[in-house]
Amino acid sequence: MSSGGSTGNPDKDDYNIEEFSDHHEAVIKIIQNRYNPKRMIILGHSWGGFLSAYYLIANGDSSLATERQAEIDGLLYGSDVSTHYQYIEDAGGMLVQRNRNDELTRELAPRMLFFSPFHFYNYYSNQNTIRSCMDITGKTLANPNQPNLSSLTVPTLFIAGEDDKIAFKYMSEEWFDMLGSYSGSDAEEEEYFKMYRNCAHAAFLDAPDQFQEDVVSFIENL
Repeated sequence: MSSGGSTGNPDKDDYNIEEFSDHHEAVIKIIQNRYNPKRMIILGHSWGGFLSAYYLIANGDSSLATERQAEIDGLLYGSDVSTHYQYIEDAGGMLVQRNRNDELTRELAPRMLFFSPFHFYNYYSNQNTIRSCMDITGKTLANPNQPNLSSLTVPTLFIAGEDDKIAFKYMSEEWFDMLGSYSGSDAEEEEYFKMYRNCAHAAFLDAPDQFQEDVVSFIENL
């Protein structure tokens, strides 16, 4: 919901992380009931990575977190983008609704309209809606004083890009170190933390062969 070119017509009051987490659970239940898969593996990129981890942590409800994590065999995790967005919010940036930069809009609109893989109207509408309605204040999963990644014990492959300007390299390193899945040994970091060179925020676009190889290897070794 409100990511890229996703569709739908939700009420503005539905734009909260708890509601998104409930939707996440509904999707998992549908897959389980319809397909009865032998294994469940979640791939979460960017906002999807944060949301998947938030869902599995269950906002600090340990019994619910244990129940949810028991149903998932593996997590392919991208980044905790809420920290990045919090910086922007604190600086009075893009998550605060304000007049758009008309010159920038004129420059980018034709590219979005004719060359974007997303439907232009959906993308434009989503960006404005989420900036106006979504409150991510204090929702980072890297704060040791609130429910965080240390309670995430599902086997996790963390993939990041050295040139990512949304989830910076140091952020990814900090988030991986907090994962409760691993002890922090060098061997585990080499196997489960992948920092790609010449790669920005979308590793599956910038380094598709390496991304596929690492994902397949992770799944086969679960």
